Order: sequence, then C-alpha cells, then structure tokens
Amino acid sequence: MKINKIELVDDTESLKDAFEKKREIIKNKFFKKGSGKLNCMENSEAVDHLIKGLFNKLKKEPGKIAKNFLICAVGGYGRKQLAPFSDIDLLFIHYEKNESEKIENFVKFMLYPLWDLKLKIGYAVRSSKEVLEFSKKDHVVKTSMLDARLIIGSRVVFKKIMKEYFEYVSKNSRVFLSEKINERTKKINQINYDYLRNEPNIKESEGSIRDLNLIIWCLKIFQIYKTKNTRNYLDFLSTFEKKRFENSLQFLLTIRCFLHYFSQRANEKLTFDFQELIAEKIKKKKSKKIINSQVEEMMRNYFEQIKITRNLAKIISNVLDSN
Repeated sequence: MKINKIELVDDTESLKDAFEKKREIIKNKFFKKGSGKLNCMENSEAVDHLIKGLFNKLKKEPGKIAKNFLICAVGGYGRKQLAPFSDIDLLFIHYEKNESEKIENFVKFMLYPLWDLKLKIGYAVRSSKEVLEFSKKDHVVKTSMLDARLIIGSRVVFKKIMKEYFEYVSKNSRVFLSEKINERTKKINQINYDYLRNEPNIKESEGSIRDLNLIIWCLKIFQIYKTKNTRNYLDFLSTFEKKRFENSLQFLLTIRCFLHYFSQRANEKLTFDFQELIAEKIKKKKSKKIINSQVEEMMRNYFEQIKITRNLAKIISNVLDSN
C-alpha cells in the first residue's frame, strides 16, 4: 500500500482539528488551575489520543499496515511530563521482515500530521530485536527505555521487549546506576550553571528538572534490580522524601509550563521579564503584595525547591550507588 501526502491531509484533518481544540482547552485550564503536573499529563494524553487515532485509521486499511507495529512514548513524554512545547519522543517498533517500504509508509503516515501541527518530534524506528541490541550498546537508548510507555500496538510484544530489557538492566544495574550518576556530575561541571544564579535554567542547572529525572532513573534502576519492573519506584522513598519530591516536581513543572506558554516555544531560561509574568500568575489569591515582592517570594520558593532537589538527588545517588 502506497500512501501519498494528499491522502494523508484529507484523512487526518478531523483528528488534527480535535487535537488543536484540546490543546487550547488544556492551556486555558492551566491558566486557571496553575498545575504543571496536570498540564503535562494532559498534554501527554492529548498526543496519545492523536497517535491512537492515526494508528486506528491504518488498522482499517486493506493492507493492514499497522498490524506488525507498536508505538511507544519515551523521554519526558514517556513519563507523562510533556510540557507545552517540549519535544515528543517516539519509538516505532516493528516486527516486519524485509518490508522496508511498509515500514517507511507507516512511519510517514504517523509523522506527517504531527509535523503539520508544528509539533517537534524526535523518533526512532527499530525492530523488536534491535531495541534490546541498541539498549546494550547505546547509553542514551538504554536510558530512554527506562521511561518507555506503550501508546498503541501489541501489549504482548511490548511486555516481552520490556521483560528482556529489565533482565539486562537487572544484571547490569550497578554499572548503569554509576553511569547515570557520573553522567549527571560531569554535565553539571561542564555547563557550570550556578544553581543560585538570578536567571536560572530550570531544566539543566543543579537542583533542576534534570536532577528530578536523575532521581526517577536511579529509583527505576533499583526497582528493576529488585523486582524486574518499574512499578511503584517512588515507594523506596520515605513519606517525607516522597512529599518533597512531589512538591518540587509540581513547582518546577508549573514554572516550566508558564515559561513555554509565555515564550510560545521550549524556553527553559527563567529570565527577569518572565519572572514578573509568572510571579503574577502563581501568586496566592487575594494577595495584595506589590509585583517585586511577588517575584521575590516566587524566587525564594524556587531556590528552596532546587536546594531540596539537589540534596535529595545526592542522598539517593549515594545510597543506591553504595548498595
């Protein structure tokens, strides 16, 4: 079955329109509620719904091009932490043999509508066998699979792939943990971001979203070592630690979502002009404080949260790395 661009546009217009309307609803809800975690989760689910709609259209085609494919979310999208303008990372897994044209047509059909919507897509196309092979050879791929989440396709095949991946990670968990911790330490030294600077990078600087990700990855690796899955990985934290982690995640994701919406792009730099805009939005109801005090209050909270994240990441890294 050959797919051309004109057919795709005609066949997917209603799905794209519904997606854009949903995104606007999610945005309006965020500016009323101000919850970054909820916004990221709803952004993720909106993309899930769009991808499922596209996939299901192909399932109805006579050639049944979709029957030997599954699509996974990885990265922040896999964790359902998709900020408004973040990259959408997809993993296409196929179990076709010598069907390069079918594979190409399938991927094109899925990607064209996403590109038409001006979404930033990162993607990889691999056979079910290649997924594990690449996970063993490539540290980035191995990390991305920690967050892999099935969007649509065979759950049986996905579970089999993840079972093999978990077995590999379990046998190499100590090395993997050390790699993640050393990678983060090296990155912090390279970028030399002062985590107390006045215009911080909320994604990369020490104590930022990257350190929250490090905590998640370390706990998942430890969970895989213990139980061969990643369910309930936060249970290794105490109630107090879990609350601190969730509060920091909520706060930083909320700041990030405001930054993206105000910038209309994937901006991670909390500059002075955005500090004023965001402080005004997240101020407590009925607050009579002047704008400078609102900014100061928000930034005090910001520095408090990243100190907590920074210290928690160090504690968890040290504990798990020593076990």
